[in-house]
Amino acid sequence: MQKRLGLIGFPLSHSHSPAIFERLLSSPDLKEIKYELFPLKSLDELPQLLKKHQDIIGFNVTIPYKNQILNRLTKLSPVATGIGAVNTVKVKRKGTIYELEGYNTDIYGFQQTLEEHRIQNKNALIFGDGGAAQAVKHALMNKNITFEIVTRNKSGLHYKDLTPETIRKYNLLINTTPVGMHPDTENVLPIPEAGITQEHTLIDLIYNPAETSFMKLGKKHGAKAINGALMLEKQAEKALEIWLND
Repeated sequence: MQKRLGLIGFPLSHSHSPAIFERLLSSPDLKEIKYELFPLKSLDELPQLLKKHQDIIGFNVTIPYKNQILNRLTKLSPVATGIGAVNTVKVKRKGTIYELEGYNTDIYGFQQTLEEHRIQNKNALIFGDGGAAQAVKHALMNKNITFEIVTRNKSGLHYKDLTPETIRKYNLLINTTPVGMHPDTENVLPIPEAGITQEHTLIDLIYNPAETSFMKLGKKHGAKAINGALMLEKQAEKALEIWLND
C-alpha cells in the first residue's frame, strides 16, 4: 500500500528535500513511500490536501508556515511546545478523521551542525526571528552559547543600529532569513561587513545556493562559512524516524 510524505510551504522551487528523501527512502522496505512537494499559497488549503491524498502519513513544514501551523495541530511534542515552531507533522488517521501531531526536528539538525563543526565558546548574532530562528535559539541555549537577535521590525537589535564594532562583538553570525535564497541569490543582508574578521564563523540556514551571498561576505574577510545542507539532511532523518515509528 502506497504511503505519501511531503513538504508544505510557499514557494518550494528552491527545495532539495525530494532529493534527500529519495535517498532516505531508497531501501526496499520503504519503496512504497513517496515524497512530494505541496506548494500551498495558504494554510487554508491544507484540509483539502489531506482530503485529496488520504495516504499522506506526514509532512514537513517550511517558510512561511512554521509558526502559523501551530493552531491547526491536535498535539505538540514537548520540544515543539518549548520552541514555538513546527517543521514536522505526523498524520494519524481513523477513517476520514485525522489528527495532526507537531514536532520540531530543525533543532536536531542545527545541533548536529554545531557538533560537526565543533562550534562552542561563541557569542552569536542571529539574523531573523521566524520559525527557524526559534530552533536555532534553543540549540544555542543547549550549548550555553549566548546570542542576540537582529530583526527589521521587532524588539532586539535592528539592522540600522549595526556597526562594524557590533559585528566584531559576536564571533558567530547566523542567517535564519530567506535573504539570498534561490532564485534571489544576489540579495544580501544589510550588515556592515567591515566588522567581519577571520575569527568569525558564519552559518546560513539556506542551502540553495550552496554558497550564499551571506557566506561570500564571510569568506571575503577570511571567516569560516557554513551552509544549511547538513541541517536539512539531519532534520530529514529525524523526521522520517518520527513518521515511521508508531
